[in-house]
Amino acid sequence: MKLVAVLEKQGEYFGEAVSRTLGSGDNVIILGTSRVEDIGQRTCELVVVSPGFARSAELCDNLSCGTLLTPDGLFFSPPGAGCVVTYGMSSRSNLTLSSVGTEHCLMSVQRDITTTAGNIVERQELSVASSGDNDATLAAAGGRLLLGLSQPLVSYTSHN
Repeated sequence: MKLVAVLEKQGEYFGEAVSRTLGSGDNVIILGTSRVEDIGQRTCELVVVSPGFARSAELCDNLSCGTLLTPDGLFFSPPGAGCVVTYGMSSRSNLTLSSVGTEHCLMSVQRDITTTAGNIVERQELSVASSGDNDATLAAAGGRLLLGLSQPLVSYTSHN
């Protein structure tokens, strides 16, 4: 089982949108919370941070995870995070959407990233299911990619 925490601002419902895609049918336990302290004693393979949480709170020193998936704009690496991957609609983000549709989007992996298992995902564009919210789409698809879960992703292009 893979333990994934979703940090969200109270009442944001970001975790619900991410959990529907991220945890469906796989050996994933999702812990949704608005407090870093709730996951402080657990070691999560992945911690996903919502845009609202990133704007409203600081990530504490006691956060421990293999990979932190966070909105673009986090300019430090918490000491307990093994790897930080960013998502958003900025050219600075590791993961962004290059095309947005009602049912499918193209997610662009703009820089090589490392999965929680240590595998390298090279720069490419992948077709992903749209959740209706760009950030939730990126967080869910990015989470599945980072966890190495089977996904309904189709690679369209590779950047060389």
